[in-house]
Amino acid sequence: MTITLNEQFLYYWIFTVIFETIYVLIQWNTFKKRKEQYEYLVKMKETMFKTATLKLTLKLIFNPLGYLIMFLFFSLVSQIMFTFSLIRLSKKMVGYKSKLEKQAEQESKAYERAKEWRKNEGGG
Repeated sequence: MTITLNEQFLYYWIFTVIFETIYVLIQWNTFKKRKEQYEYLVKMKETMFKTATLKLTLKLIFNPLGYLIMFLFFSLVSQIMFTFSLIRLSKKMVGYKSKLEKQAEQESKAYERAKEWRKNEGGG
């Protein structure tokens, strides 16, 4: 019994894995630019990494076999996520924003105005 792979499927699979990897890296870099949220995440991570239970769990997961399993899982999931990433990118290109994104944008503008007011008139 022989297993044959369709070349187009193989190229599609490789393309989606590379695309999703680049997309995740770009999203991570844009998240890092949000200083307050990123700093909160870093503080939360530092607090969690002090526990012995998490250290033991990470030691069990992050070994050569764990990396192989995670890579295979990412390779399989990236095929599904590729479609969602393309939809998300096309919405961004068109300028579509969901209700939650609009609300978050309004809240951040209100926060900036309050911060500016505190700086100029509030004395703080």
